[in-house]
Amino acid sequence: MDYESRADVKVFVVDYESRADLLVFKEEYESRADGNEGRWHFVEYESRADKKVFLRGV
Repeated sequence: MDYESRADVKVFVVDYESRADLLVFKEEYESRADGNEGRWHFVEYESRADKKVFLRGV
């Protein structure tokens, strides 16, 4: 997501797990990211996304 104003969720990436409010694991396969268990699958095109996320601090 290139524009903060178009995001459904805004996330700031921190350097240490202990400072995080949310832990996310990047999954290679979309089928493993189903549900709300902190496993996300990133897609190439905005039209394929369920949610749009703006990552700040990356």
